[in-house]
Amino acid sequence: MFVLRKIKDIVKVPPWMFNMDIQEALTQVINKMMANKVILNVGLCIRVHDILETGDANILPGDSYIHVETIFTMIVFRPYIGELIIGKIKSYSKKGIYITLNFFDDIFVPAEYLPEPSLYDEEKQMWKWLYKDDYNGEHEMYMSHDDPIRFVVFNENFKDCSPDEKDLEETQESCYSITGKMNEQGLGLTNWWP
Repeated sequence: MFVLRKIKDIVKVPPWMFNMDIQEALTQVINKMMANKVILNVGLCIRVHDILETGDANILPGDSYIHVETIFTMIVFRPYIGELIIGKIKSYSKKGIYITLNFFDDIFVPAEYLPEPSLYDEEKQMWKWLYKDDYNGEHEMYMSHDDPIRFVVFNENFKDCSPDEKDLEETQESCYSITGKMNEQGLGLTNWWP
């Protein structure tokens, strides 16, 4: 779910950090700059793991910041395809279920990947799995808001969210989203399985 990615960037350290240890200053600046941001085809940045290498510190004419070429490793959220994850139900619609991990909310399980057979209950506005056993017949197993849920990562989607003048007025879509599936044995609500 979490991986380390090596990144090279020029980091601008402000004057009020000049009295700090350079490693600490770079770590703070990079965390502020990149934490909770998505890098296209890399994942969601969480925090700096360590600073690997720094170049010379340069001050450009008319700029009071020092510019340091830095190579560092970043802890990144990017689960692999087929990875089993436990989250919580955030919301649902007729199209499927939205799942949250508390720090990442762009996970969707489409209706066709829910346990079979599943139905959307219009009256209660929630999904239910119609579980059948040989002894007691059919059971309606509802999936409620905030229920812990187990799913498998089926697909991921990156979208270039670079600022563009024509897109400024449009609604911003998610830069990184995950599609999950729950239509296999042992998946779904955690209280369904021992």
